[in-house]
Amino acid sequence: MVAPALKLTNLQVAMLLALGAPCILVHMLDYVSMTSDASYRKDLQCFEIFAGTSGVYKAFRRRGLAAARYDVDLDKDSMDFTSVLGLLVALQYVLRMAPGSLLYSGLPCSLHVWIARGSSLKTRCNPRGNLLKSCVREANLIACRFSMVVLVCLVRQIWHLTEQPGSSVARHLPYLELALHPDRMMMGFQSSLCQYFWMGLFGHRSLKRSMAFGTSCWAHMLSLQARLTKADREEHRWSSAGNTKVTRNRQGKVKNVSGGPKLKETQSYPSKFCSRVCSLHKTWCLDTNSVPAIPDRHQLEHGPHNFADKSIWDDAQLEDLLKFIQQEMLLEHFVPRSTVPLQTAPISHDQVGVYFSCLNAESGPKRKRGQ
Repeated sequence: MVAPALKLTNLQVAMLLALGAPCILVHMLDYVSMTSDASYRKDLQCFEIFAGTSGVYKAFRRRGLAAARYDVDLDKDSMDFTSVLGLLVALQYVLRMAPGSLLYSGLPCSLHVWIARGSSLKTRCNPRGNLLKSCVREANLIACRFSMVVLVCLVRQIWHLTEQPGSSVARHLPYLELALHPDRMMMGFQSSLCQYFWMGLFGHRSLKRSMAFGTSCWAHMLSLQARLTKADREEHRWSSAGNTKVTRNRQGKVKNVSGGPKLKETQSYPSKFCSRVCSLHKTWCLDTNSVPAIPDRHQLEHGPHNFADKSIWDDAQLEDLLKFIQQEMLLEHFVPRSTVPLQTAPISHDQVGVYFSCLNAESGPKRKRGQ
């Protein structure tokens, strides 16, 4: 089975590689398109990943818009983002997204926020944190693989938006910085913005600020006013009581801050917020056929191209993906794209011209007869 509509074009491959994406990502995407149902089309208008209670997904469905959701609680086998199968399923959904659609993410935040800082050791200066802890490594694994998904959205002209608590340092992870600011790697790409807002203004019981970062051109509209005032809290009876548990020493100084009994309740989005996201995206993007910017051919061919450190993707555990592709090749289930090295590292600077020289040839550089 082959799904032609899901296949990457040579232009998209060239852009991915020029952005510093690992070569194995291209092979994973090709594997998905070669093994997917031939009837699949780019028909999704929204894909909510790490969906939780699927509020944004449901808001799009209520509007009659095609949407999909992905969360480990929905299917622990096929939607575990840390597994090879889970990543393949997520990539299939992304390839099914139409240009101008929305990838909405509630990236798991528990290890990236201030309340976990004592154990995770994550800061803006050290966003990867304490790598001796398995839970921190897993959080980084998810964020690193998600960054690869964002790169795919960029070259497929898909808008993306990620919500995090205001204290999260996730966006400072090196791979997320690369994905959020592709224009630093190659001019012409749509860059991301970060917007702070108050989820409490949509009916949420948390008093802390939230942030939304991504390419969505309407993200600034989430900020209805500068701050959540005391009068707002009293009028609507918003309260964060029970979200945190504070332990003090005998002198009354704070000794420890941990999650309270009601902290888990704050993970769900208010329905007003989800409806707002859907309404803004429909008005600003779907109704106007607006898509994120990508470089023109001149920008692609003549750069500048700034290549990231090859070790930037180490947190994604790419060796597992490479072993999977190699196994599928041995079983003759997959034939890799011959123009892309079968490796976990990105391509080197001197290799990029090979891909830009054949942007109009969908089958890649043509070999001369007899070679």
